Amino acid sequence: SWTLSVAGRVVDRKELGLIMAGCDPVAEDAVGARLMGLDPSNVMHIAYAALKGLGVADLRDIEEVGEAAGTLVPFKTAAQAFAARYPEVDLVLGQEACTGCLGEVIGALSYVRNAGQGDALKRLVIQIGGQDEPRADGAPFLPVGRCSRQLSNIRTFVPGCPPSEDTVVKGMCAACNVDFDHVRQCRDQLRAEQWARSAG
Repeated sequence: SWTLSVAGRVVDRKELGLIMAGCDPVAEDAVGARLMGLDPSNVMHIAYAALKGLGVADLRDIEEVGEAAGTLVPFKTAAQAFAARYPEVDLVLGQEACTGCLGEVIGALSYVRNAGQGDALKRLVIQIGGQDEPRADGAPFLPVGRCSRQLSNIRTFVPGCPPSEDTVVKGMCAACNVDFDHVRQCRDQLRAEQWARSAG
């Protein structure tokens, strides 16, 4: 199965009923991407690993055997899943965007929502891996990550590769005029409750 967890809760899950094995992890990821309905050449880490000669990513050069050969279980892309979960937020992904920053941004969004501040996220523009300037309409703007460093002059710029969770939460709170200490307190309480449930 495949799952995505946000703030300790599973939000996406697909049971594939498959076990995949091979001797080339790049080829395995390429086949996994195909099973998800994605073009492996459009998945950053697969394309990069193949470019570096770490394995084979071209499906024409990979032999698939077993009952899963030819199976297709469509998944949403990360951008589609993000838009469905956070329709009030405008996510701008530049060419250099990666999952490191995106994962921290999704965590920060969930913590702001869990703190009862979801309305403050309306119209928020999050820029990852690009250099677009803030919109002229005055929408809250959050440039994230080293790949957006051209925007480091903006007050809410979040540095790092990937940036730390607290840095992203703090930048998001600043962009949306939300009390960071309140969000952090709610996050820490949520974590303590989850820890207590898992330990007991």
